[in-house]
Amino acid sequence: MPPIPSRFEFPSKSPFVSPSSTPGSRRGWRLLVGLLVLLCAAPAHSSRDPLADQEQALAAVRSAIAKANREFQQTSGEHEREVTALRRIEIDIAQLGARLRDTEQALQREQIRLRSLSARRAELGDSVQQHRRRLSRLARSAYVVGRHDRLQLLLNQEDPSRVSRLWLYHAHFGRAQAESIRRLTAELEQLARLERERGEALSSLSTSRAELRTLGDSLTRHRAERTQAISRLEQALAGQGSTLASLQIDEARLQGLLSTLRSGIEKAARDPTSASSANDDEADRARQAAPRPAEPAASPAPPSAGAE
Repeated sequence: MPPIPSRFEFPSKSPFVSPSSTPGSRRGWRLLVGLLVLLCAAPAHSSRDPLADQEQALAAVRSAIAKANREFQQTSGEHEREVTALRRIEIDIAQLGARLRDTEQALQREQIRLRSLSARRAELGDSVQQHRRRLSRLARSAYVVGRHDRLQLLLNQEDPSRVSRLWLYHAHFGRAQAESIRRLTAELEQLARLERERGEALSSLSTSRAELRTLGDSLTRHRAERTQAISRLEQALAGQGSTLASLQIDEARLQGLLSTLRSGIEKAARDPTSASSANDDEADRARQAAPRPAEPAASPAPPSAGAE
């Protein structure tokens, strides 16, 4: 705090002497009152220069602003990382949905093919059974006809060429039936192989579908977790932003207070007689600008008119 100008001398008997006992000190008393009010505008615990105290308070607020800004930037970075992770999860879910749809369509196609193969195999199975029954009847007929013709040939001594042609006919028809049975059997075997392949494909697709659904459930849970984390971080950002704004307001108030104190001190140093009349207004502005002003101390009673 700058020294009080030497032109104002306090009474020598006591520092608490009444201003009425020193008629020549009324103007100096008014200046003292103004300076005391400025001291009261500073933090109550400070007995030093109020300018230094307010500069220290401003430095503390700026340090708090820097810390709050670092925390805000850290939270903002976490928020950006969570948003990026959520965006990747959304992309994965979309791709997984497309894969799941493709798998479902492939399953439907394989099921249709398997049903078609099963129906075809049933038809071929019926045909094979019919050919086998015909071949069985033909074999029995040839056996009966052959025995009858040979017996008639021996008894009636008829033309043996007729019996030979009949045997050849039965043999040719039997070979044709046997060839049909062979082809049908081969086709049945191929159909059975295709059915096995279709069944394996269905099993593989069903497994893939189950895995995709499990992965989809996991991604859905992760998406919910990321969404909740983003919501919490946004709330934290709002709170930190509010704190930062409040600290910046305190900083502006302290800067105004320092400006007021400097102005008052400079005026007191330049022109003590004119500064004393402005000290009351400056002290009021200082108290209003302080972030947390202390309770002002009681000012001495103004001198009476008869003390002049």
